[in-house]
Amino acid sequence: MVPILVDHIPSQDLLARLHLLEEPIRQFVVGAHEQCSPSRMVAYVAGGLATLTSEDGAPIVIEAGMLLSIPAGCACLWEVSAPLTLHCRER
Repeated sequence: MVPILVDHIPSQDLLARLHLLEEPIRQFVVGAHEQCSPSRMVAYVAGGLATLTSEDGAPIVIEAGMLLSIPAGCACLWEVSAPLTLHCRER
């Protein structure tokens, strides 16, 4: 399976080209959430803190300012420790 890609400090130029900040906001409350999207998700983390673990990968700590690309069909566990706010697009 394709790994989850993380850009810890995406450039403003990249964010502008992706138009991610114009995408709807998705929020996760504190707690554990399982998610499997049938399409690829690209997300900019606007706020919060979580640990994201795919079924075949190592845990990834995600926090405000990061850019994520999660492949289609990737089952993930989101362990949210501070309310998480994402601008995301699924395709």
